[in-house]
Amino acid sequence: MLIGTRVRLRMLTKTDVEEMAAWDDDAEIEKYIGKKFAPYETPLEWYSNLLKDNRQRGLAIETLDGQFIGDVGLQEISWRKRSAEVRICIADKEYWGRGYGTEALQILIRYAFEELGLEVLYLRVYADNLRAIRCYEKCGFEKKGRVRFSSRGNGDLLLMILDRRRWRGQRELAKATG
Repeated sequence: MLIGTRVRLRMLTKTDVEEMAAWDDDAEIEKYIGKKFAPYETPLEWYSNLLKDNRQRGLAIETLDGQFIGDVGLQEISWRKRSAEVRICIADKEYWGRGYGTEALQILIRYAFEELGLEVLYLRVYADNLRAIRCYEKCGFEKKGRVRFSSRGNGDLLLMILDRRRWRGQRELAKATG
């Protein structure tokens, strides 16, 4: 379990996955994330694959009082290149825009760099998802590219990257100015 000041990240359970299946049908969430379970026959098949695939890590996001509000993870982990794609979903809309996603992502980044020994994290985000972009920038991600992409009508995709050296530098600067 990875604990912050307002959220903790823990292993996903079957019960979590059942709740996540309902999120998959929310049009507002689907607009930016798509259907998480679409390639699988059932959400439990997705969960089973998550548990046995060494190239991904999925964690539940819950408040310190135990409210399950979303999930966060690393996908496409390349152990050779020491890189991974980041994904996050705060699905409980009561917690949108209140810093829970930022804290969860900061915890995941620390885990990826310090515990897993990764060197580079990257993500893709729709250019019109301003709330998510603000979160990613607060966590140190930089915009590195733009792809014209409109299959869901969301417009362009941004590629954002954070490497371990930049992350360490930001942490040292924050401590020094503290």
